[in-house]
Amino acid sequence: MAAGEALVRQLLYGKTYTKKVLGANPKVCWEPDTFGHPVSYPQVLAKAGIKYYYFMRCGKKLPIFWWEAPDGSRVLAFNSIYNGEITAKNIVSIATEIARDYAIKSSMYLFGVGDHGGGPTRRDILAKMELDKRPALPNLIFSSSEDFYDEALKERMHYPVVKDELNPIFEGCYTTHSDIKKANREGENLLLTAEALATLASLYGYSYPHSSLKEAWEKVCFNQFHDIFDGSAIHSSYEYSGKLAQEAKESTERIIENSLAFFLPISKQRGKTKGSSSRC
Repeated sequence: MAAGEALVRQLLYGKTYTKKVLGANPKVCWEPDTFGHPVSYPQVLAKAGIKYYYFMRCGKKLPIFWWEAPDGSRVLAFNSIYNGEITAKNIVSIATEIARDYAIKSSMYLFGVGDHGGGPTRRDILAKMELDKRPALPNLIFSSSEDFYDEALKERMHYPVVKDELNPIFEGCYTTHSDIKKANREGENLLLTAEALATLASLYGYSYPHSSLKEAWEKVCFNQFHDIFDGSAIHSSYEYSGKLAQEAKESTERIIENSLAFFLPISKQRGKTKGSSSRC
């Protein structure tokens, strides 16, 4: 439901933040709980320098595959559950599935608490240490998702190719809480208009409002968090998101008005003859 430019901004601001705070340049787009993935998304990801994609919702019953956009851009996608519990049964199941279907030795198993940074528990770590004592089981190591994808490409380049959207679930999200969806599209369109007008005005001396536009974009992007945007969040969250949407709208409308006023300063036109010209 987010517009293409909004997806680009999500990646831009996210990667800028991780570079500034963590000194990292992520190659993996990590979306465990989001759903409604458009077929154009691999193109957006690839152009942002993303090589790999992890998601849990709405798979094609393929654990690993190339997801390809209409322009031919690709990301290597992995589809698996998160919140997994470290048990011998679970580890053997995921390892044998990918070995059987793709003849590769590596797989990725997501464990820990939640999809929001909860991380591993003491119980998870102790369970892993216990499984290490059983040589008949697959070798289990703590690693990064990027290492897994790199290893998967070393073992094999030819995976199934999916040229389709990944949307076959939760269709009700497209109509629930239409107010936040309407506010989102209005915010996106206003921001594109504001940027165009401010850019044009800046060519003639107008001070481009970088910080105000970025702040407005961040508010619009925040409201695209999937539990807000799809209409499944609690009521109080929509009071907050509605406030953010209104703030972004008012700020963006001021930028539009100021940009137009730069070319057509109405207050200065009063008293002039009908044929007087504007600055443009």
